[in-house]
Amino acid sequence: MTRFNVYGTRIGDVHRNVRGGVTGLPAWGRFIVTLAALPGLALLAFAIVIGLLALLVLLLTAGVAFWLVMKVNGLFAGGGETRDTRRPHSKRVDVTVLDSE
Repeated sequence: MTRFNVYGTRIGDVHRNVRGGVTGLPAWGRFIVTLAALPGLALLAFAIVIGLLALLVLLLTAGVAFWLVMKVNGLFAGGGETRDTRRPHSKRVDVTVLDSE
């Protein structure tokens, strides 16, 4: 466990050294580092946009496929008639109850 603590403190030291090194640079040095990081940031933004677009396409195609399967199955009953999906083979019966008094 002590080795883990040693490595953890070393990583923290590296982070502090890098952060201190970048903030300790002159303005022109920070500008060059920023220019070097811009292509990576642009690729990251592009990947996020492409991922969101792929998710949108997936949801759209799944929605259309779901609608089509439901339409083929006849579960979208038209004409105001509703179907009980729990009992697909049941029939609707209109009944009039007469009171025998």
